[in-house]
Amino acid sequence: MCESTAEQKPPHDERTLKLGKTIRILQSRLPTLLQTPLPPEILSPQITLHLFPSTHPHLPTVSGRVAYHAALWTAPVAWGRVPIVDNVKLNILSERMVKNGSSSLGAASRAEKLVVRWRTQGKTRGKGMGAFYRGIGANERVDKITEFLGGDARDDEEFTGLFVFEFDEEGRIVSHIIEHVEEGGHWDKMRVVTVTDWLLGKFGGDKEKEIPGLAMPCCNEIRASKSHDDRTAAPVDADSVRKQASSDGRFHRQNSQFRSYVSKDPSAEFPAEKDRYVLYLNYGCPWAHRTNIVRSLKGLESIIQMVAMDFILTTEGWLYTGNGGTAAQDPLHGFKKHKDLYLKADPSYKGRYTVPVLWDKKKETIVSNESSEIIRMFFTEFDDLLAPELREENRPAGGFLPSHLLADIDAINEWIYDTVNNGVYKCGFASTQEAYEENVHPLFQSLDRLEARLGGLDHSPYLFGAHITEADIRLFPTLIRFDAAYHTLFKCNLRMIRYDYPNLHAWLRRLYWDDGPETKWGAFRTTTYFDHIKKGYAAILNPSIVPVGPVPHILPLPSV
Repeated sequence: MCESTAEQKPPHDERTLKLGKTIRILQSRLPTLLQTPLPPEILSPQITLHLFPSTHPHLPTVSGRVAYHAALWTAPVAWGRVPIVDNVKLNILSERMVKNGSSSLGAASRAEKLVVRWRTQGKTRGKGMGAFYRGIGANERVDKITEFLGGDARDDEEFTGLFVFEFDEEGRIVSHIIEHVEEGGHWDKMRVVTVTDWLLGKFGGDKEKEIPGLAMPCCNEIRASKSHDDRTAAPVDADSVRKQASSDGRFHRQNSQFRSYVSKDPSAEFPAEKDRYVLYLNYGCPWAHRTNIVRSLKGLESIIQMVAMDFILTTEGWLYTGNGGTAAQDPLHGFKKHKDLYLKADPSYKGRYTVPVLWDKKKETIVSNESSEIIRMFFTEFDDLLAPELREENRPAGGFLPSHLLADIDAINEWIYDTVNNGVYKCGFASTQEAYEENVHPLFQSLDRLEARLGGLDHSPYLFGAHITEADIRLFPTLIRFDAAYHTLFKCNLRMIRYDYPNLHAWLRRLYWDDGPETKWGAFRTTTYFDHIKKGYAAILNPSIVPVGPVPHILPLPSV
């Protein structure tokens, strides 16, 4: 039996767990803070609201929950911006936890402060304000605030401001300050970390010393099992993944930052050469999957090295573990974390550590981390190193990207990407009901559209007829994951591919099971790893439970 010592205390006290819960709730409510009251359980009974102390230091401070809500509703009137409650929405620009060693409230609060920078959005113009304030029960101090500040700003301008929140011993909001952003800039000079990093236990500022996330113990159902996108790094919980979206709950994918190009031209910066490039990927990632498919379809296995990482995602990128047929470490550099490869390429890099990555061994840098561009390099730029039958110009109907279909393929790629490839992520990572529903219906409308397309004589058995094109390659990684992962884990559950889309289901099974020359003897099947797919997505949203279904992962082809 282990004996408890002073060094073996639990990592977080009860107050910290409560504060983590408060911040998580507050984050989800920030875009509508001026139109929807915060739940009372995260508000101290002694909560205060102070408007614009930098420019109006003598304004009265509103105290108590009722007065707080009333004053908060009338705050937009103070800058003459939003006369109708239903239109008071905010675009959240940044969120930071501040530690400055002091508090304006003394013993009533701790030193942590949450500082939120925001801008109004979608105002209704030209409306009177009188009806807005009447009947809301504002007390004398609220009326005095609106008298001091009301109404001389132009109503065709957006207002940019700061919220500064302080918290009491119970982890509740005890103070809320609203500043104009130009007057509140001193907050950015304090010691800050992102809210996500704070929730991951990095408030001390040591980015290398990982501590279990502060919010995780009260939210185990969405905590990652290992240390998302990446990760001997601390586990990342679902909220940090969702922070790829803005605080209005909508998912926004990060733009790829390495956008160079391999060329068949020997004088190019990155010329096509055998054994010069390495494709880093993760078997669970659909964006990496498309590059692996093309590498196999084109017969590039002996020309471009491939390195696969585990599905474990942490704050420092995917990990090398050696599990499930993946690499135990980066074979070139000995790295154990994908983050290290990015920092080797660019020590100042600040983005996410994504896959796929195409690496140049000679220049020791990342050529590209944009999957759509990597696959187009693979289509043509290494052809001079391939057998004639594998070259794009000798493939049936002009290859995977025939010039006469390029415009049409680009067009279908665009809406499939927005509503299907990325659409499932918009559903799965949505943190508001509104954001989820505004994306789940377009997703299934697009699946309906694809189903109808494959039912036409000119678009069968593949999206552009008799042969596989880039459009099929880009769609396959999403649909092969649909029933096995997205339907359940991402709540894309209006319909299933296998039961509700006979044409799409036939298309999917044909690509997966085909062992002929069209798929280069099984390139789609041999690059699909259902175990990695299901465990990876489950770990992001629910670390300990991997769905057992559907069984089988993909149905066999019908017997003839």
